[in-house]
Amino acid sequence: MGIVKKSFIESCVDITTGFCIALAVQIFIFPLFNLHPSILDAINISLIFTILSILRSWVFRVYFKRREERKFSQRKKKLWLINVREGI
Repeated sequence: MGIVKKSFIESCVDITTGFCIALAVQIFIFPLFNLHPSILDAINISLIFTILSILRSWVFRVYFKRREERKFSQRKKKLWLINVREGI
């Protein structure tokens, strides 16, 4: 199985479990705070949480990927300068 397919499966499992946890919290924990959403409301709220979670994960992934690429680019430039100075 390729890395892309594994990453896709991992993302699907992550999103599905997050949705289920959000839904369970609303069904079992919200009533402890005197909040009683209907099942349809709980599903809609869980969908909102899930979409926000996907966006949050994407933003951080892009941020860290760009940060990593910048560091790699800087290292590459340093190595190039060292090689030029040493005549390699």
